Amino acid sequence: MSRLGKMPNWQKKFVIVGMMTCSITGLIYLLGHQFHIQRPTLGNHSILAAHGIAAMLASLVLGSVMSFHIKAGIKSRKQ
Repeated sequence: MSRLGKMPNWQKKFVIVGMMTCSITGLIYLLGHQFHIQRPTLGNHSILAAHGIAAMLASLVLGSVMSFHIKAGIKSRKQ
């Protein structure tokens, strides 16, 4: 069985955690700021800062996936 196109387990977990963290913090801020659901708690600056940090993590995640997929594409052309 070929490992071509399969991510290592650490990378798979990193992708899931990074994207879920960014999505959840963005959803929390959206609910608090735009829909005024518990605005003092969910719509404050610390949630927005956490979302910014999570977005940086998501950028790292996408960068790690991109380099992996480029290598897999090059290897598949050679085969």
